[in-house]
Amino acid sequence: MRLTGRAVGLIVVAVLALLAAFGFGLSALFPVVGLCLALVLGAVVLVALAGGRLVGKRELSAAVCQPGTSVSVQVSVELKSRLPLVLSSIRDSLEPGLAATAGDQLGEGSVERDLGFGYRIGSSVRGQHLLGPTIAVVGDPFGLVSKEIVGENRTPMTVLPQVVALPGGPLAEFSADDATATRYSILPGLDDVIARPHQYGDPLRRWHWKASARRGEPMVRQEEADTGPVLRLVLDTEARLYDNKSFEWNVSAAASKLSQAAELRHQAVLTCGTFGKFDTTDLAAALLALALVEPADDGLLGEPGADSVIVLTGRIDQVRARQLIERFGLTPTQVIVAPDSRGSAVDELRAARMTVEFGGGSIADTFEALAQTASR
Repeated sequence: MRLTGRAVGLIVVAVLALLAAFGFGLSALFPVVGLCLALVLGAVVLVALAGGRLVGKRELSAAVCQPGTSVSVQVSVELKSRLPLVLSSIRDSLEPGLAATAGDQLGEGSVERDLGFGYRIGSSVRGQHLLGPTIAVVGDPFGLVSKEIVGENRTPMTVLPQVVALPGGPLAEFSADDATATRYSILPGLDDVIARPHQYGDPLRRWHWKASARRGEPMVRQEEADTGPVLRLVLDTEARLYDNKSFEWNVSAAASKLSQAAELRHQAVLTCGTFGKFDTTDLAAALLALALVEPADDGLLGEPGADSVIVLTGRIDQVRARQLIERFGLTPTQVIVAPDSRGSAVDELRAARMTVEFGGGSIADTFEALAQTASR
């Protein structure tokens, strides 16, 4: 609770009137002193006893959005208080990184009133953001005292990672074998289904329920296309290798490459450390996971059995370089490292016949350079 400018003015008048009453013997000013102080004190008591509570809900036009786009937010609340209060304004509090146009500023509220306001909000910062709580500024009818009433309702909004258009196909290294490229470009169909044992990361919608019941163990549908070449993207999430800028670059690069593969109907699998494994059969789930992924203590995972591997890592050192060689040394592997990676670690990767490029610049140019180097 705080005093407004009017209340401060009344207190100043009361003090000056009191000094004049004693200094010049003007006893007629005492009622003025009493009236000014009584108004301020009464306003304080009124607002203190009135209490106040906000009850309501918030609706978003989309719970998930692309970076740089805006979402419409509609808020409806009910202001409840034991004594009449005047509403000065109402708004949603927003986290840093969220940008919103001004919402409706409402006034002349009273004891119980349904309130509604709206605004549009957007962000270029990936991740889950919380909208709210709603904050109402109320006061006494004379405008002498005001206070904030904070609601409890908060609503999540998820911003996806930035996706950059990439040139060419995601598996240019397979272009020399037309038959392989053709077989690879067809996503799993429904007419050539066989069953195989369930593996970690297989989506639920691919479960083969009849085969599972018959075998007594989880089975999933495997199509003929599953035996074709697979591009595996590995997003290294180990925190010690990153600063925030390089990690965000890698997340955007992973989202761009996976989106390109899905658009061209190529089979690609993304592993995000211990965060999970996703593929192009459910691009929405993969992008949502990339919106939420964060650096962790243990980062590097990914099976070496794929036909091609692209590793997105950070400020690589010799320890991580040797781990990559041990895990992927027998697989055609391309590695994108942070610009400030140590030269000796990069030399070890190249000595193991891995293709290495430095990230941090244009994502499209980096992948193009990676493909050109790998094809030599």
